[in-house]
Amino acid sequence: MSSSPSIQTSSRGQSQKALRETRNQGTFFSDKTFSDVIVKSGDHEIFAHKVILESEQSVIDLGSDDDPAAVTAMLRFFYDGTYRLDGLDGNPTDQHLTMYRLADFYDAPDLRKEASYQLVSKLKAPSSWVDPGQYNLSNQTIRSIQQILGPSAGAFADNTIQEDAFEFAIEKAGTLYKNVLFKKLLGDGDMFNEEFARRFAQEIGELICRLESMVPQTDVSIPYTKPSYLDRGMIPVTEKRNLFDDEELSDCVIKFGNKQIFGHKAILANGSVWFEKAFLGGFSEANKKVIELHDKTDPDTIVAMLEHLYGLTYRKQEIPCSEGSSAGFHLEVFMLADKYDIGSLRLQAAARFISFTKKEYRQGGIENGVLRDRTIYALQKSLGPKAVQLADQSLSKWAEEFVLKESVGLFSDVTFRELMGQGLMLNGDLGAKFLEEVFDQYHADDDGVSDYD
Repeated sequence: MSSSPSIQTSSRGQSQKALRETRNQGTFFSDKTFSDVIVKSGDHEIFAHKVILESEQSVIDLGSDDDPAAVTAMLRFFYDGTYRLDGLDGNPTDQHLTMYRLADFYDAPDLRKEASYQLVSKLKAPSSWVDPGQYNLSNQTIRSIQQILGPSAGAFADNTIQEDAFEFAIEKAGTLYKNVLFKKLLGDGDMFNEEFARRFAQEIGELICRLESMVPQTDVSIPYTKPSYLDRGMIPVTEKRNLFDDEELSDCVIKFGNKQIFGHKAILANGSVWFEKAFLGGFSEANKKVIELHDKTDPDTIVAMLEHLYGLTYRKQEIPCSEGSSAGFHLEVFMLADKYDIGSLRLQAAARFISFTKKEYRQGGIENGVLRDRTIYALQKSLGPKAVQLADQSLSKWAEEFVLKESVGLFSDVTFRELMGQGLMLNGDLGAKFLEEVFDQYHADDDGVSDYD
């Protein structure tokens, strides 16, 4: 590996991890589209994007020390979060360790975590045992542990994988001690480095004295408290900034209402089908620096949409409106997500709209009704005669089922009933179904056989 890594994406924390939640089915990994940087690993070249790698270099040469297949796997993980080890040398545990070392060198915490998890899962898998019924670990598993904890393991900037492997060794100490290779390496001082040898002896010393008399089929599990980050001598990785509305590396400006946001085409296109077509298709926006959005909605809803694309997922956002107008805000965001074709945002906005409406209805205590007026107006906007026809009808279908199920309760709401009387609350067909449901329920109550809940 080179002496100083040139890639800085990996420790972006919230930004990069959450961005993967907003990806479309496609990805710009190793795609010339919007590419403004080339990553070289030996003779291998990968088209990349400065905004993803957070680099200002046009060419990033990683040298020839790293396996190009591992570098490719790392960059793919940065783009879409998939952990694929195509073409890597060695057995699976060797491959996971290679990925961890690479992630450790380039300071990629999410990739480190995934590689460590996969490696320890592989150690614990039945395939790691010579005979699962007898709980005998294979020599290959012993060698894998040695590669991580042994004298030649080398130093890690983040030694999480060593702690995870050591935890496994402690939990399976009795089984390890039955393995001839393990006992030989331990006796020769080649199984653990000095630190882990000392810790192993401290925690297992008394157990080792009893192992010879134990029944071979018995696996010994020892209670183990995982050391804290402070105990490990680790310093938590500092998260880098989120690039939302960051002028640096920006290649476009999004204007709407009286606001403007510095944008990055690669991020916007990777999260929204509309933006992808706008930048790559025949839209007039393709060659423009300034993109104007003409949506007649609260500018804060557009901000919420853009923040979602940059990693601050909508389900975690604080809504910049009063509690009484939250349903309308969620609906507006859903409609934006429908227009700009952002599937993950549609799901999260719909979930918040439904949760808010159901909670408000259950709580009650609202003067002259069962829902706040603004929530009634939000339902009207989704189901009324002037409702916009959306490509995604899922939220409208839920709202339709809700008003039919709660027809009697809603009809007792003054605002809802007045809008119904004016023919403005529900579209014609739904309005007829609603009134039929109300009359049926009242008739059932008169007969004393209502099962309305």
